[in-house]
Amino acid sequence: MKNTFRSAAIRGVISLGSLYATVCSADIAVIAHPSVNSSQLNAKEVRNIFLNRSNVLKLSQDPVITVFDLNSDTSKYFFKNVMRMTPSKFRAHWSTQIFTGKGVQPTYINNADELILSVANTPNAVGFVDDAEALAGVKVLFTIAE
Repeated sequence: MKNTFRSAAIRGVISLGSLYATVCSADIAVIAHPSVNSSQLNAKEVRNIFLNRSNVLKLSQDPVITVFDLNSDTSKYFFKNVMRMTPSKFRAHWSTQIFTGKGVQPTYINNADELILSVANTPNAVGFVDDAEALAGVKVLFTIAE
């Protein structure tokens, strides 16, 4: 009876783990306006762009990149695994950029569909979304498995 209970508990844990992996497994895509010349970026280039340290995108004559930030669980994963910082540290970094006149604050959006539409309609724009979202009208520059 003891083994039956243990094996049932293990099966339950495995089932919950599989369900969690199914529900939570998705890719995060870094997206950009379709006019962007770059095709693929690595994580370091993505960090530099989102921190306003480099214009790797070579978008146009305008060196200003508009950053869109998604307020969601996707954001937490993106900041932990790609940016290697917390969302609050990211906001603090941008506060310094704004205060010193080196950048324009990222636009924070709560809805992935709205973010995709905003990136698609804003030249020199980048953002990130759950790759499961419909990515029509934007260019995918980087993906990371969640």
